[in-house]
Amino acid sequence: MLATSTHDTKRGEDVRARLNVLSELAPEWKQRVAHWATLNRDRRTMVDGQPAPAPVDEYMLYQTLVGAWPLMPGQPLSKPVLDEFRERLVAYMLKATREAKTRTSWLQPNLTYETACQDFIAQLLDAATSQPFLADFQAFHDVIAPLAP
Repeated sequence: MLATSTHDTKRGEDVRARLNVLSELAPEWKQRVAHWATLNRDRRTMVDGQPAPAPVDEYMLYQTLVGAWPLMPGQPLSKPVLDEFRERLVAYMLKATREAKTRTSWLQPNLTYETACQDFIAQLLDAATSQPFLADFQAFHDVIAPLAP
């Protein structure tokens, strides 16, 4: 039994510890999120006249990346590790967006929106086409990781 977590925790203790560090780096975090959103704007698609992923879902994705990124400071992730991480992240985002009930839900899934989010993640974590984002993200993560291993 874990006294610091419940059965319905969406993020584990290690992820939450890394996210807590962001409050100490708020100005840099804000700047990085804006930069990443700009770098990745061409990966978004329009679904029902709105961007997919929605800005709030994209923000949650960046938070999740910071918290869950495999700890390999100073080096890029290998293709097998990145592929496995991408699969886990797609599954997490599906659950999170459905439970948020803003653009999709368990009872009324918006498969077009969900597919757009999955495609966004796949492009975001494609080492062949997303090097500017991945390099900048890795540099930021290398700062965060030692503060909350």
